[in-house]
Amino acid sequence: MSNSPNSPASGSNSLPSGEQASYQAALSTGLAALKRKDYGTAIAHLETACQTKADRSTQVKAQMGLVKAYSSSGDVKLAIALCKPLCDSTSSRVQDWATQTLTELQQRLNPASSDPVAPPPRPVERAGVEQAGADQAGVDLTGFVPLSADALPQAPSRPLANPSANTSNPSADPTGFVPLEATPATLRPNSLRPKPPVEPPQQGDRPEEPNPFAFPEEIQPEEVQSEPEHQTGAALPQTPPQAATSPPSLGQRVSPSTRAATPPTAQRLEWRQAGRAQRWGSLGPINLWQLWLLEAGTAIALFVLIVVSLRMAIASFNAFLITISRVLDFRNLLIYSDPAPLVFITLLALLGLSPWILDALLEQQNGLQPLSLARLEHHSPEASRLLKRLCNQRRLALPTLGLLPTSTPVALTYGFIPSKARIVVSQGLLQTLDEDEIAALYAHELGHIVNWDFAILSLVAVVTQIPYFLYWQLSEWGDRQSSFFLQGIVAAVSTLFYGLYRLLRWPGLWLARVRIYYSDRFSAEATGNPNGLTRSCLKLTLATAQDLQSRGQTDPLLEGFDLLAPVGYRSAFVGSAFPYSANSAEDSTSLTALLERNRHSFYQRWLAVNHPHPPLGHRLHLLSQYARHWRLDSELDWPTSKPSPFPLQSLLLQGAPYFGIPIGLAVALCLWLIGGLAGLLNWTALDWLWGDRAILMGCLLIGCSLGTLMRINPFFPDIRRDVTQINPLLPDLLADSRGLPVESQPVQMQGKLLGRRSLSNSVCQDLLLQTQTGLIKLHYASPLGAIGNLMVQPKHPRQLISTNVTVKGWFRQGVTPWIDVDTIQSHRGLVLKASHPLWATVIAVLTALWGTYLIAQG
Repeated sequence: MSNSPNSPASGSNSLPSGEQASYQAALSTGLAALKRKDYGTAIAHLETACQTKADRSTQVKAQMGLVKAYSSSGDVKLAIALCKPLCDSTSSRVQDWATQTLTELQQRLNPASSDPVAPPPRPVERAGVEQAGADQAGVDLTGFVPLSADALPQAPSRPLANPSANTSNPSADPTGFVPLEATPATLRPNSLRPKPPVEPPQQGDRPEEPNPFAFPEEIQPEEVQSEPEHQTGAALPQTPPQAATSPPSLGQRVSPSTRAATPPTAQRLEWRQAGRAQRWGSLGPINLWQLWLLEAGTAIALFVLIVVSLRMAIASFNAFLITISRVLDFRNLLIYSDPAPLVFITLLALLGLSPWILDALLEQQNGLQPLSLARLEHHSPEASRLLKRLCNQRRLALPTLGLLPTSTPVALTYGFIPSKARIVVSQGLLQTLDEDEIAALYAHELGHIVNWDFAILSLVAVVTQIPYFLYWQLSEWGDRQSSFFLQGIVAAVSTLFYGLYRLLRWPGLWLARVRIYYSDRFSAEATGNPNGLTRSCLKLTLATAQDLQSRGQTDPLLEGFDLLAPVGYRSAFVGSAFPYSANSAEDSTSLTALLERNRHSFYQRWLAVNHPHPPLGHRLHLLSQYARHWRLDSELDWPTSKPSPFPLQSLLLQGAPYFGIPIGLAVALCLWLIGGLAGLLNWTALDWLWGDRAILMGCLLIGCSLGTLMRINPFFPDIRRDVTQINPLLPDLLADSRGLPVESQPVQMQGKLLGRRSLSNSVCQDLLLQTQTGLIKLHYASPLGAIGNLMVQPKHPRQLISTNVTVKGWFRQGVTPWIDVDTIQSHRGLVLKASHPLWATVIAVLTALWGTYLIAQG
């Protein structure tokens, strides 16, 4: 169905009143979002209101709203194309508004021209022009109701240019336009500059050539030999010098003072726009059996985790009933059945229903809408052609396309078989990326369907969404209660569901990480554009950081569906520093310097065990190798030197709690051996050691405890004035050579505290510090431990949300950076003391005592 805002409206009056009401509701929602300056949401709803079946008045008002939304988001050309037909309207008020708006838009597009192109002449002469002009002067676009809208003209087809996602500049005049000086077009990530044709050649035109790629884990950066005579991308095009307050580009050095003085919302990046292959061969065959075996292992791990958890819960429940049976006899409620068969049947049912369950959740929580190929073609004709071509080549049914009317940039692929698969993107993603980048991302998402790696993760997503949905619903209900006691209970129960959500994610983390490499490779081979996918990843990372800052908290859509997203929301903490770095080889805080530390260090794979996405630097470096393999310039320049290896002592300290487990196991096996020998020699005092499981469990606990105690002092060094960095720049911290979390840096940083204000932030899972040079995650532990975090009290960190604070703590870098908080001090003098070292010590001691008790009782 065409969604052109200027299609003929014949027959629209014969529609049922309910359908007309839906278009009017879309118009109202879009205009309300326009007033809030949420242009992505506004465009999604206003385009719906421009459907051909809507009445003419609704279409006219929606088209006028689209003109303002596109102009305010930076797409002046598209706004002009939609505004010109309104000049031919028979409504005098519409004509007056369109004429003035078109003139201002043309002047904005061509500021150097003193004689802008005049709007098309009006077909009829009107009486009372002065009165009409007076009426027009009082028109407000977002609340405008035309006197007559019975002559809706035809508009030209929508240009291929994609609107930019600039929503940071408030309007300075009634039409909502921002002067060109405030937002230079050359500094927008997706500026409207001419691009070469992007139609890929046919498959038959691709020369077959040998390829050294081994995928995914075996490949190392040094194994791929690039062609030096074609590597001409080391130097970026020179940009004209900017004033001190102008936003920096990626190819421009930025002084620390400039970076600190420029607010994040004013930053724009200049992308290299490295080219794509016109003729390219395959990257070589890959073995999908490893991926499918991992998918089977994920399904088994999910089943085992749920069954073991239910068995432990049933055993605890039965033990509780038996304990209280002396007072209240509830032994008839004891559970004896094994939950395994029921879990197996339930998981099979959830797998088959997964697309419809996720559809319902996204529709209820985020307003999921269908997305037609015609509508997708408005944003990216290449993506529409690509989906048709790839599905025809592989004899796949075209996946169902969906659109989320939200500015949060996200893409999701789910289902249980290819014919029932869905690819859902958000309006914010379409607004952020250029045409070729949208196509590369759709190819990436289609790769999940082609590789059959989406079914089990869809099941994991459904299973995790059940406790996550309950967590949010309980938190929102608890916020409406007035009793502190009731709020405390709700906080504890909702946090329990949040913990279940985090636990149930674990079986899918490994599969979610590995499948990204396969889909990136598929996208590169399908489009010949690994640089486009690189830019899409970087832009999504940056847009996610901007979304976190504009919302002031983490969107539940990003957190709840993190397993399915192409870029993790945690990478936004690195992405927020992108605008303050420069892509220059001699600049220590360049963009590649921010990503270099997790490019090819083997320990990053171990640090990523709790993340559903691979390290961004390693992923983008692999895409750069694909580009060099086809003799293309790379979007990013990576250093040729390898990072220095980390000291063995640091590695041992980092893994001390985990290394203590095999050491404890070895001690337990030695004790078992002693018990076996004692049995052979009839030493009754020691023969009980043989095969005692209590000894095994106790030694494991003691080994982990001793490793934790050994690591506490190096992990939490004293925060002294002589070693503490005061308000350091985040890019400088990220570019630091120290790469293990145990190598912490004491810091004191000022900024605005962000996060969720409600009970949904009871255990401080969403605390962010917005500094002058980016976002940083905060980890806070109450002096009373987890119980203190759950207590409803005025000194909870969420009470300081949206206020300026000073944070002292230990800055660490894993796959993403964070700060373990020591103190949080508000501008009014309120100080919150955290106790990470204390509780790490308490937990280690309790674990050792528990292990000792088990051995004594053995």
